[in-house]
This record gives sequence, C-alpha cells and structure tokens, in this order.
Amino acid sequence: MAVYVSNQTSGLGADVIIDGGVTLVPVEHVTGGSGTWYTIFLNNGDSAVQYFHLHDATTLDAGNDEPNWIIKVPANDTVCWTVPDGVTFSNGLSYCTSEAAGKAVSGTISSTALKVWIVVKRD
Repeated sequence: MAVYVSNQTSGLGADVIIDGGVTLVPVEHVTGGSGTWYTIFLNNGDSAVQYFHLHDATTLDAGNDEPNWIIKVPANDTVCWTVPDGVTFSNGLSYCTSEAAGKAVSGTISSTALKVWIVVKRD
C-alpha cells in the first residue's frame, strides 16, 4: 500500500500519515520537513515481533543509520504511543520495520504485516 499523508490541518490541527504496509524498505521524508509527532499507532498482523524504526532524517540507510525511536510491536498485536506535548523532529520523518531489535534491519516481513498511523503537526 502506498503511504498517504492527509492535509486536514484546518479541522484537526494536525496531519495523519497512514501506511498500510511498512517493510524493511525505508520510507523517507514523509513529513516534508520539521514538526512534532503526537501519536503513533501500530498494528502488527504478523506472527513475529516487529520493531518500528523511526528516524528524524530526510534519507534513511536502513541498518546503518541509528533510529531516533524504536517501538516494539508484539506479534499479532497493536501498540499506541501518545505524547500529549509531542515529540519534535527537525529534519523530517523516515521509517522502516525489522524483526531485529536495535539498528539492524532483518527478517521476512510481508507488505501487509505492519500498519502505521502517525499524527503529526508540521512546521
């Protein structure tokens, strides 16, 4: 599934990034610049644990670049992180997922296993 970034700032005061198929392949610079993320909702439909790697970066060399945030998503489970004051990022958001903890990127992840929704306010 392609990445979708809403432009609902007039109604919500924030945008929603939706990706229905996060894989090992990096998705780069989805916000187009700096901002603040408030909520990350992850749904793992796979039978293996996944680690969502989120980077404050415009480009991403998965497995070599150190993630700013790593969120563990248990097998066949859902995780939601909400930060009321938000977490600022200065470059843009890029991400991928992995079955390995830490900065390593490995595993066999289907294109429909991990779904993500990120609520952001762009500068």
